[in-house]
Amino acid sequence: MALLTDLVRVDLKDPSKTACQTKLLQQVAENLAVDDMLVLDADFKLQALRKAGLKRFVVRVATNCTARCNCLPEDDGGRPAEDGDIVRPLARTDGGTSIPAPAPDRVETWHHRGRALRAEFWDDLVLSEDKPSAENQPFTVVAVYDPRFETPWLLACPHQRSGADCWGC
Repeated sequence: MALLTDLVRVDLKDPSKTACQTKLLQQVAENLAVDDMLVLDADFKLQALRKAGLKRFVVRVATNCTARCNCLPEDDGGRPAEDGDIVRPLARTDGGTSIPAPAPDRVETWHHRGRALRAEFWDDLVLSEDKPSAENQPFTVVAVYDPRFETPWLLACPHQRSGADCWGC
């Protein structure tokens, strides 16, 4: 259940959307109760949530979101890799070339009101500009397929949750 707890006034010296969102996220980070989960739409970026120090959230991300694995790929004998593999959860086309999505780490299915829903998970991801490290705050991206929608919802959360929990937020 959504519950309005705070209002944030726009700073007249910097009325930009970014400044207002930053102020809002800082205020939420200070006041979020231990048993609360922040739920955000795609207007909020993962990097901003991390900068605000938020640890519990579910945020909708863009269908073209890109992240990296928080581990190095296996050594192929060439120059040692410095970055984790790129993960783009949804298939796409680039200049007429089809680029498939990587296989998910896990898949869940469940039923709700007679509809079959499916969630695909990519775990232990970091922002695309991050290097693999135990210091990172990894997150999971979940693609939730609902037959009512043509495109799946992509959600990011720093905790492993079930597909039904993510979809119900």
